[in-house]
Amino acid sequence: MINFIDGKMLYILYGERSYFKYNRLYVDTLLGKFGEGKFDQEPLTHEILKFSYEWAADTFLELMHSQKDVRFLYYLFKVHEDSIKLYYHSQTDPVALENKDVHISTLSVNRRILKLALEQACDIDYVGRIDPDPSVMPGFLMRMEDLLFVGERLFAFAEYMAEQRMMEDPMEIIIEKNAYTIQRKYHYDAIYGNMEKLFQEGFSSGLVDKDSVKELREELQKCMGINYDFAGGQIKEIKKYFSPAAPDMQTVQYEALLINLQHNGVSVENSENFYAGLALWRANKLPIQKSVYLSHSLKRYFFRPILIVNINGEERALVGDEKWQESILVMATNGFQWQHAPEEWKRNEAFKKYLDRKSEEHDKILEDKVKEILTARGIPFIHHVVQLSPLKGPAIRVDKEPGEIDFIIVDPNCKKILITDCKYHRARYEMVGFSTDFKNFRDEYEPKIIKKVKFIKDHLPLLQEHFEREAEIGFDLTVFDVDALFIVNTPTFYILNGTIKTVTITHLGELIDNCYAIPDVTANFEDGSKKSIKHPYYTIQ
Repeated sequence: MINFIDGKMLYILYGERSYFKYNRLYVDTLLGKFGEGKFDQEPLTHEILKFSYEWAADTFLELMHSQKDVRFLYYLFKVHEDSIKLYYHSQTDPVALENKDVHISTLSVNRRILKLALEQACDIDYVGRIDPDPSVMPGFLMRMEDLLFVGERLFAFAEYMAEQRMMEDPMEIIIEKNAYTIQRKYHYDAIYGNMEKLFQEGFSSGLVDKDSVKELREELQKCMGINYDFAGGQIKEIKKYFSPAAPDMQTVQYEALLINLQHNGVSVENSENFYAGLALWRANKLPIQKSVYLSHSLKRYFFRPILIVNINGEERALVGDEKWQESILVMATNGFQWQHAPEEWKRNEAFKKYLDRKSEEHDKILEDKVKEILTARGIPFIHHVVQLSPLKGPAIRVDKEPGEIDFIIVDPNCKKILITDCKYHRARYEMVGFSTDFKNFRDEYEPKIIKKVKFIKDHLPLLQEHFEREAEIGFDLTVFDVDALFIVNTPTFYILNGTIKTVTITHLGELIDNCYAIPDVTANFEDGSKKSIKHPYYTIQ
């Protein structure tokens, strides 16, 4: 089904035809492999989901590779460009867009699917010309609808597998003769809304680097001698020159971009590295399954707006005006702070130093906000703890063993000592990304902070003397409870199901007011019953 939004933007949804066709194919495939039944035990549920994920990926590739008409590529490209415009509309006037039957959650999934499809286009040898022919459009639309349905299943299976990595025994799968059901067990669905609310609040109020794109322009000029406006603007000008009537669909010669940049005073090395860091082609794109799973890899169309495609035997660069801006914005606001930039750009030593500086600055943003909240409440703390000093005698270093502590907070109102580490991490928007964070917390951060807590518990008299010396406290720390705390800049699933208490900076004040206790949540079931759920919430209770 195709909609024309405001008379010019294409918005496509799949309908019953795609659903019944591919749902039947999938169910038959499941029956052939696993048979009918109810499956609710790992690792079998994981095996079924992995099998389903691979089926969806293979089917998606078959759909892409069976259409080599270049007009379909341009059709796909156009729909994706319009999806970015619709996304911007959703940020300024979501209600108006909803009234036009463009639902934000569906648009978000569709944008991911369209990006994945265009990545696969790098592997296809397209043929033909852009000749208007209305007779091909119904077939193109059906192909697009099929891609959207199969792609939706692909991402859904990936999300289910990610949940399995973060929740305790979460999935139940029912395979029947004509249908299948994948559902969460226990109380998990009944509290899912709490999770979505937390994430939406955090995304709207998290710490954001608002001047990052302006700063990037300056750094490209200083580090590589590149005028950002020329580097991006020349693509638009070339497209207009060769196709004034329809510049959006005009491809460009990739080598011409490098040569023109060099004529603008940029070295050969810097011009090659700049554009190579923004280009995606057969040699550097990820296989489809990895692209879905490695959702924050820089070797994806999300970050690389220059798509190198083969058209009639020639390598051409397909670059969307909207995609260029999106990729630059995403890297600048959700990449550089973690030294996440194209490897090609990191070959420039000056730019590497900029990334180092950027990382240090953004750790400080979060820590400064923590200090502001604690100071406003009059709660004693020490910051960047590398040693503890007794009233007499030499200091005891802690920076190497058990490791530097970002904050030691002592709250006399709650009789708590909080061994606190701050984690300024990248914004995530899907379970696959959250599972990466979850693994980092579980396997790397948890063991470190547990060692720090043990050290402080074993050295409470030393901590007492240090605080008497540094903060002039007048209470006895040796009777306080010692606990661990992570403070993060933006929501992540570990907050809900991690072993260590974790809070976003926007909710730190509430946690303090609650004496650092994580509240229970209420699970409301369909039959009207209720149950109080303790943290970690996604565990069997």
